[in-house]
Amino acid sequence: SRHKPSIRHNLVMLFSRQMEEELNTMEGKQKLKEDALQEVIAALEIEGEPTGVQDILFTSFIVD
Repeated sequence: SRHKPSIRHNLVMLFSRQMEEELNTMEGKQKLKEDALQEVIAALEIEGEPTGVQDILFTSFIVD
């Protein structure tokens, strides 16, 4: 979609701020999931698009 670059940018910025220690816990992963959902919604709102996104699904999770 045409909003993919702004969504990707928001998520990359969010992911780059994460601390490994937080991501090693289930609570930390859940918070990241919630934060990612808010970033996607924010990117769509800025573009004036409907924000019907209700959930984020991680298909893989790698901490480097």
